[in-house]
Amino acid sequence: MKKAKLTRGKLKVYLIKIYNSVIAEKVIKHFADAFSKGPITFDLFCDYFNTLINFKFGDEHHEKLLKMGFAVYDFNDDKSICELDIVSFLKSSENDE
Repeated sequence: MKKAKLTRGKLKVYLIKIYNSVIAEKVIKHFADAFSKGPITFDLFCDYFNTLINFKFGDEHHEKLLKMGFAVYDFNDDKSICELDIVSFLKSSENDE
């Protein structure tokens, strides 16, 4: 398992199983720095997610997580969450179980 490498494409395939493709792509955008040098190793993946989920309020990871969460719901990328974004989110989630 430690020799496994995760690519952007493999992560997208996995996320699409859980979310729709629009949301999966928005989440993947925020991992661009992790994939900047190609596939990531298992250890780097664990480190990245560990810092992402074990953030402290006010640190740099907290800010990244807030930006990622906001971007997922800002469907029209206008830097605000409006009625159109909510409708777009609901429409994109119609087929989710």
